[in-house]
Amino acid sequence: MAAKNYTVLDITTVRLTQKAATQVSTGAANAGDIVALGEDGKIDTSLIPSGGAEATDAVVCTEVLSAGDWINLYNNAGTKACRRAIATDTTKPVNGFVTAAYTSGQTAQVSKKGDNTKVALTGFVIADIGKRVFLSATTAGGTTKLCPQAGSLLQPLGSISDVSVSFVTVTVDFGEQIQL
Repeated sequence: MAAKNYTVLDITTVRLTQKAATQVSTGAANAGDIVALGEDGKIDTSLIPSGGAEATDAVVCTEVLSAGDWINLYNNAGTKACRRAIATDTTKPVNGFVTAAYTSGQTAQVSKKGDNTKVALTGFVIADIGKRVFLSATTAGGTTKLCPQAGSLLQPLGSISDVSVSFVTVTVDFGEQIQL
């Protein structure tokens, strides 16, 4: 659904014009825009990042990211970049998460605290609410209820606070990273 319009006075032409409210922010280019609710009736996290503005980082991604992926921030030839975290590579611990999909080369909004509301539903049921979850050792950017095995990075991500028909919500509480 398209954003609703509002009326603005164009001071150059001295005429009233219609402008669409912003549903998804691309950053500074949207400064001063009026915010519109998305198709789900909620404000997009790009407009009000999870945990507040200080809890997000705009970082270029070096691979395709899916909504809900756990992200590793790293030095890519002198530039901060992000990629999917995975427990089998101790150089890729979790530093945040994304709630939107991005292609390689795009600037991703990496959240560092709050709720990851886009965790894949696969393997989770309503009875899992309250359980701790960990960084997956088998799926890059993934979540597991099982503690990783020896030779992997043990990194708690937080606990399950909701299981809907589409996604799992994890309330973030990054624990210490321990190599098993």
